[in-house]
Amino acid sequence: THLQMGLEAKNKGNAGKASSELNLAIKAYESALRLKPNLADAAFNIAFIHQTLNDIPHAITWYQKTLNVNPSHVRALYSLGNLYQTQGDTNNARTYYCKFIQSKPAGYESELNRLNQQIKEWGGCK
Repeated sequence: THLQMGLEAKNKGNAGKASSELNLAIKAYESALRLKPNLADAAFNIAFIHQTLNDIPHAITWYQKTLNVNPSHVRALYSLGNLYQTQGDTNNARTYYCKFIQSKPAGYESELNRLNQQIKEWGGCK
């Protein structure tokens, strides 16, 4: 897929090829969403690509669109928390991390342990 090829190119340091492939992947996912707007994973993949391209505003927008389709999409909740935390926005980070924790996702034990400690340091979930 274009997403896989773009990520492979990025890992090999070929930024131009990576950007081209990732932009093709975005177009493919947007086409899929036009046909079937409830594809939360397609919206999530668009967000992930924007994050990979360091386009943080668009990444945030698409993670939020993912949550509009599926409010308990654990990868989007976790990713938004991470993005907001790296931006220094602890209030929004806490909001999304708390939603992530409250969803009790299976397979995320190490993340849950780390986040529970982080949330305690921030004064807990509100």
